[in-house]
Amino acid sequence: MAGITTAAIGAAASLYSVGSGIKQKMDAKKALAGLQTPEYQNPSEKIKISTAGSDLIREEGQRTQANILNSLQGGSARNIFSAIPGLMAMNNNINQKAGLNIDNQMQKREYAIAASQDRLNAIEENRYQGEIAGIGNMYNQGNQQMWNGIQGTIASAGTIIRGLSDDDDDDDDSG
Repeated sequence: MAGITTAAIGAAASLYSVGSGIKQKMDAKKALAGLQTPEYQNPSEKIKISTAGSDLIREEGQRTQANILNSLQGGSARNIFSAIPGLMAMNNNINQKAGLNIDNQMQKREYAIAASQDRLNAIEENRYQGEIAGIGNMYNQGNQQMWNGIQGTIASAGTIIRGLSDDDDDDDDSG
């Protein structure tokens, strides 16, 4: 009779293990369904483009042109007209340098944004993969616990049946 009681307790524990394993699997499925990928902000997107350098280039160019025009005022009209193409070329050169300054900053900013985004993508992917692996592990443990419980229940049932069968044999021998 003690064997039957022990087997019954084992069967109950195994059935509890089955239920616990099924619950753990369901929890893992819910966790996976509710898994949200984190959103990160790229700090490089907030880099401002400075116009201070290009403004300084333009101011310096305008000062130089003003000095040249001032020196030409005392000269003849021919000198003034001959200086105009050079002044125009100087003005174009100043505008190109100012534009290049801003363009260089924009390129550096775009490269910084791309590099930061690449790092953020790697971080996000690693975290996401880690969370999925953890949830998968939780699911597999629940599945293993469920099957261990099923096997334990079957073994306990076999023990109970053998115990009952032995009790019947003992009753037959005594009578």
